Amino acid sequence: MGTFEGLVRFDGVNFTAFDNVNTPEFKSNFVDALIKDRQGNLWIGIDGGGLVRRTGNRFFHYSKADGLLSEDVMCLLE
Repeated sequence: MGTFEGLVRFDGVNFTAFDNVNTPEFKSNFVDALIKDRQGNLWIGIDGGGLVRRTGNRFFHYSKADGLLSEDVMCLLE
């Protein structure tokens, strides 16, 4: 789930939170958009924080320096 305080994963028993305190790739906690692609990657649009991709258990951050037009990613489409 994307929230104002980061990304939250529920495995059926426990909640795990990912935010800019425990996940340095999150430059902001405000999740605006989520999509899972055909390869199983989770893409996270962050308000003011660019784009984050989760592949397996690793996170990767993308910003204007990587070609984004804005650091505000409000929707995603595959």
